[in-house]
Amino acid sequence: MVSLCWIACLSTVAVSVDEPPASGTAGWPAEVGAAFPDLPVVALDGTQISLATHRGRVLLVEPIGTSCKACQAFSGGNEKGGIDGVAPQADLTSIDGLLDRYAEVALTDDRLELVQVLLYGADGRSVPTADEHAAWVDHFGVTGTVYRADPATWGEGVRQRIPGFWLVDHEGVLRFDAAGNRAPNQLYRELLPAVDRLVAAVPEVSR
Repeated sequence: MVSLCWIACLSTVAVSVDEPPASGTAGWPAEVGAAFPDLPVVALDGTQISLATHRGRVLLVEPIGTSCKACQAFSGGNEKGGIDGVAPQADLTSIDGLLDRYAEVALTDDRLELVQVLLYGADGRSVPTADEHAAWVDHFGVTGTVYRADPATWGEGVRQRIPGFWLVDHEGVLRFDAAGNRAPNQLYRELLPAVDRLVAAVPEVSR
């Protein structure tokens, strides 16, 4: 797992890890071996959709706080610089670089997709605004899809899942969970090395 925590990722804002009660989404929290929850997200143009629309591809789902140093580093911040006054975590490589090291496939492969979900804005507390969403996309220009979402619509405890990744197979089943400090899987030893195997299992009809 990534030995980081959400509070440490915040640049200057001290926040509580406690969250207000929320009804959340059915199937949350996500469990390895079960269908990944059909979580509601908002596209850059304001369209409300669900993550289920990406079924048919292997997904790297990344929950993000925009002031998280690790999240910015995974998005290429050490090459492109940080935003909102945040210095990206210096010892972390971008997700493109990690795939180059641990897998044969890249994000340009149409069987694999990075899905970033911005859950907390620059203040570390609020739902990201449309402007913050656009600024993230413009600055980092990741190969993938970037959404924003109200963490209260996902469910309790989502803050503790930042930073990290979930790896979801083409049928929508969560195969590896390396999101947050207490995730059951390790990012480098388990999740990333499994990407090639899951991508190879995508049938031709799903592409």
